Amino acid sequence: TKSGGNSYHGDLHMYYFGNKLGTIQPERMQIEPTTRDTFQYFQDNKMKSDNYEIGGALGGPIIKDKLFFYTAASPRWIQQKRDLLFVDGAGTMNRSAHQINWFNKVSFEPTQRLRMNFTWLYTPQSLTGSIYTPDG
Repeated sequence: TKSGGNSYHGDLHMYYFGNKLGTIQPERMQIEPTTRDTFQYFQDNKMKSDNYEIGGALGGPIIKDKLFFYTAASPRWIQQKRDLLFVDGAGTMNRSAHQINWFNKVSFEPTQRLRMNFTWLYTPQSLTGSIYTPDG
């Protein structure tokens, strides 16, 4: 709510995006690694990628006509996996991430001509692993 209201309002959401909804990787040109005198086209494997975001918001009165709150949280989980062929053999690289955006607001209106707002945002995140790009 803009500055608070005397009724409760909220919403929930869920988003997914990842390679299940995307197209294949485009071909890329690379030089032939042993002779270095010809070019060839190469198709990378499609990287497995899943992104999930689930969240919601709620706002309303704490004390009618005086004190109001609003809170919204949106955690996100990301999983990525790529199978690669290295010089010394095949391997898999994994990366996972977790982040959350949590916003809070408290509005206080002691009189009709005086309004105070207190807001804070909490955004921790963690990342594990790494995935190389096709060109290193």
